[in-house]
Amino acid sequence: MNEESVKKDFDPKMLPEGTVLTCTNYYKVMGHEDDEVSIIDSTGNALLISHDIVKNECVPATTAKGTEKVTRTRMAELIQGSQRRAFRVRFHTKPKDADVEGILNEQWAAADNQRKRRKLIREKVLAGEEKTMTCHLYKDEHLMGRAQVIDLDEKMKGTPNPFRQIDYRSIEELWIDNMHYVLK
Repeated sequence: MNEESVKKDFDPKMLPEGTVLTCTNYYKVMGHEDDEVSIIDSTGNALLISHDIVKNECVPATTAKGTEKVTRTRMAELIQGSQRRAFRVRFHTKPKDADVEGILNEQWAAADNQRKRRKLIREKVLAGEEKTMTCHLYKDEHLMGRAQVIDLDEKMKGTPNPFRQIDYRSIEELWIDNMHYVLK
């Protein structure tokens, strides 16, 4: 039995008093109306929820009340402990062969024997593309130095495979639990 059928395999009217319920969902803010926030959930349903519910029950993944400088190890620990809370992360992707070849062909010949320039080219090639993503942890693979996450922007678009990998060594910034963490 899959997770979706388990979730829907009960009649809410038959729940006895005192039953404990669990609900984890991800919302995107679309606007504000009086004392309510207009949102869409991860399945595309439009909803209005009160400011009080947002303030008391939700944690933003993309804003922060403060900034703290931390080590890359601490950023990895924050992600590993995030459970299913949403967060935003800025990191560098693995370089693609075509990008590497293009940069090298374009820049290497112009560098001649300029040692410093060649070092900068190598760094640019090895860095990969900078990416910022709002996501939640799906599976920590700490022995491999990475996390499998679900890209919430892609999930809300209905992308059939919103799974992504983040290499902990490539993280530059992290927004989680209303805090902004930057690399020392």
